[in-house]
Amino acid sequence: MIRIQEQRTVPMSQDEAFAFVADFTNVVDWDPGITESSKVGDAPVGVGTEFAVVSKFAGRSLPLTYVVEEWVAPHRAVLATSTSRFDGRDTISFRAVDGGTEIDYVAEFTFKGVMRLVAPFMKRTFDQIGKKAMDGVVDAVNARVN
Repeated sequence: MIRIQEQRTVPMSQDEAFAFVADFTNVVDWDPGITESSKVGDAPVGVGTEFAVVSKFAGRSLPLTYVVEEWVAPHRAVLATSTSRFDGRDTISFRAVDGGTEIDYVAEFTFKGVMRLVAPFMKRTFDQIGKKAMDGVVDAVNARVN
C-alpha cells in the first residue's frame, strides 16, 4: 500500500473550504492530475454520491468512479475508487484555525496483481502527486478569495 499525507492551511472558512474541496466536481480546479470531473446524478452530495473523474497518469487517461463513503460536513469526507489494478481512498479532514482552515489530505492506494510488485517503486511519484494536488488547493482557494 502507498499512503500519502499532505496538510495545508487556506484563507477560507471551514464551511467554504469543505464545500469546495470535498465536492469532487471541483477536483479538476485544484488537482493538476485530473482532467475531468462531474457528479453522477442530481441528488445533493452525500454518502453514496458518485463522481466520474478522469485522471492523467504516465501520459494516459484513466477513468475513475469515486464514491463518497463518509460525509460529515464541514469536518471530514472520505471518497473511494476501485479499478482492476488498485483500490484508492481519499480522506480529507478540515479544521478551523486562525486565519482560515487547515486541510489534512490522506490518500491510500492498495495495488492488485502484478501492480503490487511495482508499487514500492512508485511511492516518490505518488508523494509528488499529493504535493501538487494540495498546492493546487492553496492556489485555487487564493484565486477565489482574491
